[in-house]
This record gives sequence, structure tokens and C-alpha cells, in this order.
Amino acid sequence: MFDDRFPGSGRAAGRTERLSGYPNDPMIKGQPPLTPGSDICRLYREYTKRSYAVKVLTRKRDGVERTPAKTDGGLMARPELQQLYQELLSCRFAFIASRTHHIHDVYSAVHAQFPELCDNKYLCREYCSQGHNQPEWQHVTRRVLEALKCSRGDVSRSTRSRHWIFSDGDSVPEPSDGDEPSPDRVLLKTYRILRDTTLARRIKTLYQDKCQICGQRIDLRGGRGYSEAHHIQPLGTPHNGPDVAQNILALCPNHHAMCDYGAIRLNLTDLRLRPGHAVEQRYVDYHNDVIARFR
Repeated sequence: MFDDRFPGSGRAAGRTERLSGYPNDPMIKGQPPLTPGSDICRLYREYTKRSYAVKVLTRKRDGVERTPAKTDGGLMARPELQQLYQELLSCRFAFIASRTHHIHDVYSAVHAQFPELCDNKYLCREYCSQGHNQPEWQHVTRRVLEALKCSRGDVSRSTRSRHWIFSDGDSVPEPSDGDEPSPDRVLLKTYRILRDTTLARRIKTLYQDKCQICGQRIDLRGGRGYSEAHHIQPLGTPHNGPDVAQNILALCPNHHAMCDYGAIRLNLTDLRLRPGHAVEQRYVDYHNDVIARFR
């Protein structure tokens, strides 16, 4: 692939030496410009053609010989990629928890949610002029992230490298009109209670995301359900309830809000309980005497 007559053809050659064979190179000082018909120019053109020949080589995949048609900027030629793009754009990554995630964690969640659309056999570099040595469905995932970021939606880029922030959609977007005055901002330092999310998830799984008060279940796509863990005696000040299974209920969003604001009273005999989960009466009494005392 390299020719001894071509200056700079060795791998260890410096930048100036590697470019010294190019005609009329501005980096060459004190040398007359080379004519287009010289031998060195012919060798340079031949070297360039052979260097980039790999981009047009016919490849074989799945026993079918074909020449990959590279697209500009990652345009999606396969129907699976177009479907994945539309699915991610419509659901807005609702299957990912609301917090900061590394891009590799986002890839794992997307692959688990849409395994039939995420084929690792198709590498991005083979089908995209700006691709890398990674599955092309990951390129589609990044394109959707960028699209949602530009739309000021539920996704934004973190200040940490390769991290993305996923919100729950309750945040109010900033006004786009520059003439409107922006509200004042202050720095707040908050101490949060670290909850045992594994314990809450285990209780919700025990009840198959069915509310322990009404028995209703919110069904999501893919056969998944949705429920919320409620601490009967709240954890925060001034209640200081414990983070134990005897103080947790799996509720639907409506009854969770009603319990938080004391809109209903609880009766231990009316709660739907299953073997392996017991609710203590003292927490129910605390809810009725303190949280819902005005009912």
C-alpha cells in the first residue's frame, strides 16, 4: 500500500513529511511547486484511491453479497430503524426512571424495551458516513435524545460527559419569548431521605401493581403495570416514620394522593393484604389521628 518513492509513506513519518508529496503544498517552504503531471502526483493519487478503497468494498453479511449504501448524517434506511425512531419519539423514553443516566444505561433500557428493533449485527460505520463501530440503533437512540433535547421536553443533556437527564414531565419549561422577565433564582441546599427503593419495588411486585385500597391496576405497554409506594406514617419531619414493609402500601396514584393529603381514613380490615406482607395497626392509627384528623 505504501511506495518508497512516495515521501512520507511510512507510518512514523511526521505531518510535514507526509504532506510533502501533495502538489503546491503550502507547508513546503523553499521548494518549487510540483506540476500535476509529475510522477509524485501520480503516486499520490494512486495512494489516495487505495487508502479509501475500503469504503466501497463489497461486503458479505448473512450470506448475501451487497455494497452498503452509506447515508449522510445517519439517515435511516432500514424499516426497523424508522420504527425505533418513531417509538422512542412517541414514548419520550417514559420507560426510563426520572434521574440522570449514562448513555450506556440508556442503550440497555432501549434494548430491553425494544429487543426486536435493536439488531447488533448492523454496525453504524457500515451504513452511515458519520458512523462509528457500534450498532446503528444506538445512533438512532442518540438522534432521538438530541431531538427531544432541542424541543425542551423531558430529556436534557447533563453537564457530566455522556450523561442525560430524564424528568417526569412536571417541570415547567422556560418561556421562549425573550421579552418576558425571567424569575429570580436562588441556590437551595436540600437534604433528602434515602428510601429503600428495593423494598418498595418488592411490595409493588407482590401485589402486581394493584392498589391495596381499590384493587385497580394501571396497565402500561409491554404488559407492565404501574403503582406507587406510600408510607402510611410519612418519613419526613415532623412524622419521622420508619422505612419498613409494615409501613408501606402499594397504591394507585389517586389513592396515594388522597392518603398523602389526609383525604381518606384507613381501615386495616379493608386493606387488601397478601401473605408475606403485614401492615401494623399503629401506623394506620397514626394516619387516622394525625394525617386525616380533620375527616
